[in-house]
Amino acid sequence: QREMSEALNHTLLGTYRAVVDNFRRALELALIGLYFIQQHVPETDGREWLRSNLKTPFFSKALNELLVNPRFKQIDSMCGLVGEVSKFYWHLCDLIHVRGEKASFQQQQTSHHFYNDLAFPEFSASLVEAAADLFIETTRHIATLVAVENPVLLTGLDLTPKFGLNPPLSGFFEESQADRIRGLLLEPARSSILAMTDRDEEIEAVKLWIANLPDLTSEQITAQIQNHNEFLASMLDNSEKTR
Repeated sequence: QREMSEALNHTLLGTYRAVVDNFRRALELALIGLYFIQQHVPETDGREWLRSNLKTPFFSKALNELLVNPRFKQIDSMCGLVGEVSKFYWHLCDLIHVRGEKASFQQQQTSHHFYNDLAFPEFSASLVEAAADLFIETTRHIATLVAVENPVLLTGLDLTPKFGLNPPLSGFFEESQADRIRGLLLEPARSSILAMTDRDEEIEAVKLWIANLPDLTSEQITAQIQNHNEFLASMLDNSEKTR
């Protein structure tokens, strides 16, 4: 998320080449996160990586390791997802590592003003458009990978009546959120992923679990709101004391 946020900052600053590096790191981090939570990857590896004691796996290695996961293997056999992600990643790498004139500063971050040989960033409508397109494409690739790993995200669940202000920390979406991620899925993979989701036994189990939970009463919702307001008040109070 921070890499994607910084990409927007660089776009506003006119440093368009740096934007591409943010996109590549965002995609890498998303993939590495998926790699370390695979069942066949030792849990200690992920912990050591978080402590900066383990080298980051190469992108291609991490991507191919996902094929050990039955869901990724099934989707890849149907639409070639791994090749699609790899192609986009290497496109970003070509821009970062300057593969010819099309990936040079001359093309990716033009400047017509210099002072003591220092180039001034300048606005370019076409480069802003290119950055926006890459932002969307990067988001779509990340969303697709995450959806294959956790396809229940594509199924809208009736969370608010069951949990109120305290839904599960992560992993489940309301219908409006699920609809957004369904819209982000890469075109070659969308139909295959949605078909897999419709037949997934784990998703059916989650839907049944949610449906069988009792709805919160109005008293319970009121109590949640009161606790929430008290928590915010205590946070503000502590913030004032530390100033």
